[in-house]
Amino acid sequence: MTVAGPVSPSLSLGPSPRDIHDFREHPSNSRRSEQESNRELSRFLLSQEIISNMTLKEAARKWPEATRIEIQTTSSNTVNLKPNFISKLAILFPKMRELSLTSFQQIYFQFPIDNAAFVQTLPKLTQLRVIELQNCSALTAESLTALFRTCTQLQKADISSDHLTNEHLELALKQKSLVNLALSGANQIDEEGLELISRQGNHLQDLTLDSYPRNGVAPFTLTAAKAFAATLPQLQKLRFDGCEELDDDFVQTLMDHHSSLRKLELNPPPAISEDTNQAIFTRMPLLNYYAFGDEIVQRSSI
Repeated sequence: MTVAGPVSPSLSLGPSPRDIHDFREHPSNSRRSEQESNRELSRFLLSQEIISNMTLKEAARKWPEATRIEIQTTSSNTVNLKPNFISKLAILFPKMRELSLTSFQQIYFQFPIDNAAFVQTLPKLTQLRVIELQNCSALTAESLTALFRTCTQLQKADISSDHLTNEHLELALKQKSLVNLALSGANQIDEEGLELISRQGNHLQDLTLDSYPRNGVAPFTLTAAKAFAATLPQLQKLRFDGCEELDDDFVQTLMDHHSSLRKLELNPPPAISEDTNQAIFTRMPLLNYYAFGDEIVQRSSI
């Protein structure tokens, strides 16, 4: 579990590969009262023993002001959750503004989701600003539609699901408050969806689009990808996966239109000339690093 500071206190359930400790035993906090700790703490992790002994109700009594609820897991045994747990979170943490369900990479675990209960709970979640749903393939297309139609003040949506469609993308893009959009495993989003992003995504600052091949065919052609690369003027971070033909012209188009880009990841890696490769950091002066497939180049290493 984690609790974050006075601006947006947060509660996390689940272990971390980093050092896990009980906040109450942390030497820097040993002299503070519990009230001061809850108010001033920036972030801490509770031990696995405490996680297993603390119910959601007990956590809600301990941290009633929590605005970010984050549940991490490495296996189905880490956190004992029932399919209606999101409904319980909405009731127990009425000040929740951020909901994050994540699973560590290389660990296959699906969060249990009661879709009917999820849809019925959404009217209680209209205040959400951030939603991160990884390993939630149990959410149906209908539930995702209800999510984007009901939660209309989102600033960040990070969703991994093979149920994502162009319709969900269009609903998300209608939210002009949404500046950070990440759609992964979205193999039903095609060139029509890419055109939607180009037309309606001018407010996006951070975009991840992982749309995998269907029947062995990549979802985006080079022509569509290049047209897309010339749009989204406010973009600062881009992860793009779904076109197997990326080339010099695509990267040159990115450089022409995105001098403010800070992070760039392309997969499969584009086939580019050495001249284009050498020009990337010059043409994109704010870029910290780029990753083309498995190749990662940081500015400091140049």
